[in-house]
Amino acid sequence: MELEKLKFSPYEQYEELLIKKETIRKESEQIWIQYLSIFGKLITDVYEAQIECIRLKKIISTYQAYINRGEAIDHQAIYEQIEKEMTAYRLQLEQMIKDTNEAAKGTIISPLEVRNIKVLYRRIAKRLHPDMHPDTNKQEVLKELWSRVQMAYHTNDLKEISELEVLVNKALKDQNMQVEIPNIEEKIQMVEDEIDSIIHNEPYALKSLLEDSAKRSEKKNELQEQLKAFQKYQKELQSHIEELETKENIPWQMN
Repeated sequence: MELEKLKFSPYEQYEELLIKKETIRKESEQIWIQYLSIFGKLITDVYEAQIECIRLKKIISTYQAYINRGEAIDHQAIYEQIEKEMTAYRLQLEQMIKDTNEAAKGTIISPLEVRNIKVLYRRIAKRLHPDMHPDTNKQEVLKELWSRVQMAYHTNDLKEISELEVLVNKALKDQNMQVEIPNIEEKIQMVEDEIDSIIHNEPYALKSLLEDSAKRSEKKNELQEQLKAFQKYQKELQSHIEELETKENIPWQMN
C-alpha cells in the first residue's frame, strides 16, 4: 500500500480514493439488493413470528401480574395496551417488508454494464467531483449536471450517464477550473477510514456470503430453523394464554 501511495501526488491519491469510495458504496447497494432478494422474505417471516411471541409473552406476564395481585383482569384493556407497546415492532416489520419488496423490484446489472458505468463515472468524476473541484457547487449548470450524474450512477442508467458525459464535456469546455484542496492529508485519511468502514460493515460485508453457495444454503437453513422455533414457541404461548383465560378461579372484569 505504501508503494502505491508513492506513485501519486496527494491530489491524485485523494482523487483515486474518492472514486474508490463511490464504487464500493455502489457495490454495497447491489449486494444489499441481492441479499434481500434471496433472504428478505425469510428474514421478515422470522421477525414477524418473533414479534408475535413477544406480544404473547406480554399478555401472559400481564395476566400473571393481575393474578398475583388478586385483581380482576380487564382483557380488553390489556390487549389494547399491549398493541400500543407493539407499535415500534410493527413499524419495523413494515419497513422490512417494504425493503424486501423494493429489493425484488431492483435490478442486478451485468458485469459488463457495471464496468461501463464505472468507466464513465470515473471519467466524469475526475473532472466534476465537488470534493476535487469546488467550482462544481458554485456554478448551477455544473451542480445540476453532477446531481444528474450521481442519480444515473446510483440507478445504473448507462444510457443517461453516457449522454451526461457529452453535456459535462460541453459545459467544461473553455473553462479553467482552479483546484485547491486545503488539509488534503486529513481528507485522504478520512476517506480511507470511510472506505474501511464500508468494507467491514453490512451490506458490503455480506459479499462473501453471497459468493459462496454453501454459505447461502447454510444461511437459508439457519433462518428456516429460526422460523420453525418461533412458530413452535408461539403455539406454546398461545396454549398457555388459552389455559389462563379458561381457568374458573381467575376473576375477569366484564366490559
